[in-house]
Amino acid sequence: MNDLPPGGRQDGARAAATEPHYAALDLVASPDAPVAARRWVDRVLVDGAVAPWRRGELRRVCTELAREGVRCADAGARLRLEVDVVGPVARLSVTAPASTPRLGARVVDVLRSAFEWGVEQVPGRGRQLWCHVELTA
Repeated sequence: MNDLPPGGRQDGARAAATEPHYAALDLVASPDAPVAARRWVDRVLVDGAVAPWRRGELRRVCTELAREGVRCADAGARLRLEVDVVGPVARLSVTAPASTPRLGARVVDVLRSAFEWGVEQVPGRGRQLWCHVELTA
């Protein structure tokens, strides 16, 4: 049974307790997930962690990571989207219960704006697609 709403829920406990610029969102793999991810990252980044002129790029990357998670996972699967801003770098990632190593063309195009990215298998959770975006460029 799926107990997450299409928009997901934010995990604020870790953000408040240990890392002031860390946030995570649990999403359900559905057509609504990329839009929910875009809206969520806008709210997360309003706190001043990222300059307004860089938010658009992070919003675009976050949306495509969520879209890639939906593309690779079964409908209704749980996705985990994470944003961690440390100094001049933002790490964005999506973890989905998928094992397919092939990335979609849209996400590959978006990842070109990242200075570093990768795909890793996370035991028991599936595939994690991550990227680092420089905030000062």
